Amino acid sequence: MFKNKNLVYLFLGQLISYTGDSIYMIALPWLILDITNSSSTTALVTMSSYLPTLIFGIFTGALVDKYSKKRVMIISDLLRFSIVLIFPIVIFLGYQSTLILGILAFLMSFSGLPFYPARDSLIPQITSKDSLEKANSIVAISDYVKNEIIKQYGFPENKITVINRGCDIEFFKPNQVSNNKINKIILENKIPFNKKIILFPGRITEWKGQIEFLEVIKFFKEKDLFFIFVGDTKNYSFANKFLKKIKEYNLGHICKVIDNVSHDDLRTMYFMSKIVISAPLKPEGFGRIISESLLMKKIILAYNFGGAKDQLYKLNDLYKVEPKNIKMLIKKINIALNLNAEEHENISNESRLHIIKYFSKQNMLSKYLDLYLNL
Repeated sequence: MFKNKNLVYLFLGQLISYTGDSIYMIALPWLILDITNSSSTTALVTMSSYLPTLIFGIFTGALVDKYSKKRVMIISDLLRFSIVLIFPIVIFLGYQSTLILGILAFLMSFSGLPFYPARDSLIPQITSKDSLEKANSIVAISDYVKNEIIKQYGFPENKITVINRGCDIEFFKPNQVSNNKINKIILENKIPFNKKIILFPGRITEWKGQIEFLEVIKFFKEKDLFFIFVGDTKNYSFANKFLKKIKEYNLGHICKVIDNVSHDDLRTMYFMSKIVISAPLKPEGFGRIISESLLMKKIILAYNFGGAKDQLYKLNDLYKVEPKNIKMLIKKINIALNLNAEEHENISNESRLHIIKYFSKQNMLSKYLDLYLNL
């Protein structure tokens, strides 16, 4: 490990961070007890530090994936350090009420949420091939990632366990979407009421394939369809380029880019859609929008490579599109649009059951537990 400077820096940083965390976790309840002389109040304030994990923990991994892991870790620790400094200031000024200390404990925990998934994602990037070979086991989130590890690092296949990412099967339920929510999204984003929606979720960035998909939209220009691209536009240069292309192709009246969408809004947009598209220019490690769409009982047309293959295996061939084959994608959109209600229901019911069986969070956690118990 000591030959790898990046790992040494990470280890030393973690040592300092963990030391501070340990002192904080001992000092916080002691401070509350000293101020209030109440064990129940101490328990309540301490519990507030666990609330962010319970409320927001499920979304943290997906959020961290969008940004530089190193930057996320630095910002997270700087925020926590700043909040720790506020504690003595508050006490010195005499504002150490239970409410204020509870809020600070909540913010302290909330600021630290992104740190650990960012760290876990960063470790493989800074680990050498020799270090990987000494590992007991490596978890790959898809067969594609497993094969890439073997190809790039020569890691023994028998030491790699594929555990696909899991989806929240209770959250992604069609009956969880209300008409009020649908109407709110339609009105706020000026989406036509009378058109079938084709949804393209994913960050607005070059390799996701949004510009290439405009060729598909041009083909359906005269059809009764409306296309929605939903995802963050933090890659400003590409986002501006994409918006200019929409204007250049005169497609602004039939497509829209929607930024800053909550998890709940995305679920609603899945529900509103007739078809969901996943057409990246290069294979993704997993690509969770496929499982999410199928849980919402939607037809998804996805380029059949990378982690998409794991999710689409054994499912209807309609979903599977040859990568970068625009003609096939257009053909399958036409087929999907012409499915009758019974055909759509049969396909979508089968697909939802498939995702529940193989790609639920419960299934993922069970596999991790089995792996650790058998190491």
